[in-house]
Parts: sequence; C-alpha cells; structure tokens
Amino acid sequence: MESLSEIRKSIQKMSSGGRTCSIFTAKVERVDGDVCEVDYEGLRLTDVQLRAVADGVSGRLLVTPKVGSYVTVADLSGDLTRTEIIGYSELDKIEIACDGDIVFNGGSLGGLIKIEDLVSDLMNIVTTFNAHTHTLANGVTTVPPMQMNPITRGELEDTKIKH
Repeated sequence: MESLSEIRKSIQKMSSGGRTCSIFTAKVERVDGDVCEVDYEGLRLTDVQLRAVADGVSGRLLVTPKVGSYVTVADLSGDLTRTEIIGYSELDKIEIACDGDIVFNGGSLGGLIKIEDLVSDLMNIVTTFNAHTHTLANGVTTVPPMQMNPITRGELEDTKIKH
C-alpha cells in the first residue's frame, strides 16, 4: 500500500494544481460491467465509469475497453471520487440499447437480417427444390440431377454484430 504522501502527490499531479477536472492516461487492469479498474503510474483506481450516466434504463451506450489497453480518464471531481473513461486505445465490445434507430455508415444497406427467419425460409426453399420432380409427356417422373445443400446459420451470420 502506498503511503499517504505518495497518494497525495499522485492526486496533485493528476489534478494539475487544484483544478476541478483533470485528464490522464491509465492502463485497464479489470472490467466489471459498467466500471473498470485502472492503473495510473502505480495508483490503482477502482469504479472508473465506462458510461456517463450509469442508471440509464431504456437507452445506453457502453464502450468496453480491452484489459491491458490504455484509456483516457477524466477526473471530474478533482479528488478521484468521480472518474470516467473518455478515450480508448483498444475496444473489447460496444453495446447499444436504443428506443429509436441505430444507423451504421449512413444506413444505405438497409436493416439487419433476422437470421432465424431467413434460415428457416431458405431451408423451405431448399426442401421444396430438392423434392421437386418433373413429369415428362410420356408420364415418366424424373428427379432433377442436382440437389441443393442445406443452408446453415453459420454460413450467413457474422456473430460480431447482434441485435
């Protein structure tokens, strides 16, 4: 455990002479939900907020940094009791909950696909195609020489984006 004088020096260094807000870079040691623990030059800070409003119910944006990466931390209180991440060197995950629209790259490609419904509909097409027969003029029924392979969710889905 650091001595009180070392802690005081670290706090003074970060607060730049008594300002009420300071900004510094720290290393992410651990992430737990909406908060993380960072190391700033040997000083461990816990409960550093990953979101500005921690009690948002219907909408939220949670940007989770990778453990071991560096983040920019804002000390909004001047005494390290209210710290928030405001910049990231590497990300582990981004979570968005929104009552309205979420638009990527201008939205020109349309909406995301409901993968379960798509796979089900495509498998119905495959089944119908594979069961299809041809009846010739002489009454002989033939099966087309080619069959479609089943379509799986894994062939169609990018699991890095979920909704």
